[in-house]
Formats: sequence, structure tokens, C-alpha cells
Amino acid sequence: MRLTHIQVQKLYGIYDHEIPISHNHQATLIYGPNGIGKTAILRMLYCLFSSRFAELSTIPFGRLRLQFDSNIELIVKVQTAEPVNEGQRRRRQSATSVIQFSNSAKSNEKYEILAENPEDSDNIRLASRIIGDVVPHLERIGSKLWRDSTSGEVLSVNGVIERYPNRFPVEFRKIAQPMPQWLISILNSQQVHFIQTQRLFIEPPPDRREDTLRFQPTILKHAEELSGIINHALAQFAERSQSLDSTFPHRLLKLESGSRPTDEDIRTQYQAHAAKRKRLMSVGLLPQERDLELPTKAIGEVERRVLACYLQDVGLKLDVFNTLLSKLELFIKIINSRFLNKEMKIDRASGFAFYTPQGATLKTEWLSSGEQHEVVFAFELLFKAHAGSLILIDEPEISLHVTWQQRFIDDILQIALLTGATFIVATHSPQIIHDRFDLAVPLKER
Repeated sequence: MRLTHIQVQKLYGIYDHEIPISHNHQATLIYGPNGIGKTAILRMLYCLFSSRFAELSTIPFGRLRLQFDSNIELIVKVQTAEPVNEGQRRRRQSATSVIQFSNSAKSNEKYEILAENPEDSDNIRLASRIIGDVVPHLERIGSKLWRDSTSGEVLSVNGVIERYPNRFPVEFRKIAQPMPQWLISILNSQQVHFIQTQRLFIEPPPDRREDTLRFQPTILKHAEELSGIINHALAQFAERSQSLDSTFPHRLLKLESGSRPTDEDIRTQYQAHAAKRKRLMSVGLLPQERDLELPTKAIGEVERRVLACYLQDVGLKLDVFNTLLSKLELFIKIINSRFLNKEMKIDRASGFAFYTPQGATLKTEWLSSGEQHEVVFAFELLFKAHAGSLILIDEPEISLHVTWQQRFIDDILQIALLTGATFIVATHSPQIIHDRFDLAVPLKER
């Protein structure tokens, strides 16, 4: 199910916006003056599809209407409601919001959920004390934020309660009927990844904070994460290699006598595997080593059968790296096509590192803010977002040189081709749009 059209009415009580989603090129650019709701639209989509209903209720809009390619239309409204009981009246300083969902494909069937005020300090304090006990796989990364280790998502207190309601005492749960399957299906159809304007620093967990360093550079965290991704792939490679090697003699002896690979078949497969190993070595996934050459003389029938079994195993072993290899190649291509007088290399220990033309190592945190933005963008889009995600990017032009801005759309279109992602980008910069006005949607001032 693909999102094809967005309509927002009375955003901030003023603006009506229509946004057709481009799927021919998998990127849609929205632009317009400050204050007309570009960031708010991205936040609305992010909150909706990640079930952050309490946060969604804080954005002032009249109606959100989403159309999908399967002739499904979702309408979302937020209405103000008075507290429903005396306990809520004592706890809240402001009214509660009711979010109403309706589905045109289900005869306008409706569903309502009560979105508690996310600024309810009593509720936040009480829930914060028990979150670590009732949902152990959540890592606290701020005073009111947790990271879900199963999905990588960052959740507020209300987001945690909405995601795991049955883990909490009944007084913390939203007053609503179970979510209907039609709404679950729509919300699950879009995996969202939101890259916001503040992307160069992250707040570490409380137990890892130092008095002198409250926030750590995102780029250092990403280097650590890439090291983990590479080591996981290498572990899978080793495990598969061990399994295939241990059964090789048995499988070789069981080869049917009718299996007769030709000399050309063997040489073609061998060259294909050699080319792939060369690619893997070039991105640091395999150590540099020279491939053995096959003899130029004709290969005998027995040797061909042995080599056929061996080459089949090599293919299965190297297949472990397929997705990661393509992502690393594009990651390296994007970064090294931008940077002047420095080169990024990938390795198992550090994830990625930077070097001068003379081979001297540069500290990663010494990169300029524009260079760090490029690395963070490319890493987030290639390694953090799930395949086929709806990726929301706010103001990608921040800290980027004009020529880098002009190449941004080409970058994300290459990434979309590799990962199947769909992008919605909010920008002020004509340089980001550059010559791709076929992808651009202006937001009207009235």
C-alpha cells in the first residue's frame, strides 16, 4: 500500500495544503515560506504512522486526509474534549484531545482514541519511574525519552504507553476500544523514518553521561553502529562457511554422475566470484588477498565436478554480504565524491574513518558540520531506515555548500533505487530542488 496524496485542512487554523506524492522517482519536495507548516506536515505523518497519538494531538489542524493506491482513504481529525472524570480533571491543567479516524473503504467506519495531554507532569513522573521495569528492552536516552531496542524508535512517555499499553496499570492506559484491524493495517503499511533538523548530536543514556559532555556527535555513534553491522555480517559469513566446509566432502561424494559442468561454466563462475571478492575487499569486508588463477589448460571432468561444488559453496558464502555490499559501495561513493583532500574508508573495528591524501588519520569529530551532515544523511538513509520506508527529511540544506545541495536529490534517488524508499523532503532552498521541479510541490500561503 503506497501513500499517493496528502491533504491538510486548517493547519494552524489557516492553511490548506494539497500534496500529490511522486512515485515515478520516489521523491516529493515540498517548499514554501517559513511558517506555513512544512515541518508540521512531516511531524503529522511521523506521529500518525508511528502511533504517537499524544504528540499528534498537539499539532493544530482541522483535518488530515490521506489517500493510498489501493483506493483507501484515511481521515484524521483532532477534537477537544473535557476530562471524562474527576481524576482526570484533577490531574490535567488542560483539556484532553480525541483523535477520530475514519475509513472511506469501510463505509466511513470510525474509531476514536483519547490522547492525553503529553504535558501532564504527574502522569509523566509516575510512568517514568516504572517504564524500565515493565518494558525492559527500552533504553532511557533522555529525561522523557526512551529508545526501543527492537525497532530503534525513540518514544516519549505517552508513546511508550501507547505502544505497550498492557504492560502498565490500568490508570495509565488510554480510554479507547481496541484499535480495529483496518486502522492497524493502514498504520502498519508505512514504516516511517524522520530525519529532523537537529541531527548532528544525540543525548546519551543517563548512565553514560559525563559532566563535560551531555551530547555526543551522531557521527561517532553511527561509526560504532556500522562496526556492529559489519561484524554481524562477518559472523554470519563465518558461520555459513563453517557449515558448508564441514559438509563439503559428503556433498561432493553425493554428486550425481550426470552433473557435467563445462570448462567454460567453471571459468565463468570463477571470474564472477573473483569480481565479487574484489568488490568486497575494496569496501573492507574481506582482507586484501590475491585470487588464484585457474590453469590455462583444459580442466578435466573430475576436476570440473569438484570445482563446481566448490564454486557453488563460494557463492552461498558471499551471498551473505549482498545487501550490505551494495549499501557500503553507495555510501563510499556519495561521501568520497563530496569531500576534498580526505577519503573515507570502511573497516571492521572503527566502522568508518577518514584519511588525508598522505594517509594520516583524521579524527571523525574534526569534520566540518557540512561534512558531518553528509555522513549522517547517507548513513541514516542506507543503514538506519528499513527497506521500503517512507523517509521524511526536514531542511536537508542545513550546513551544505550550494553544489552539495544541488546533488542531494540525485543522492536520494540512488538510495531509493537501492532500498525502495519513498522520500518526502521539506526545504527552503531552490538549490535542493535545482532542476527537479517535476518533483516539487509548492505550499500556498493562503
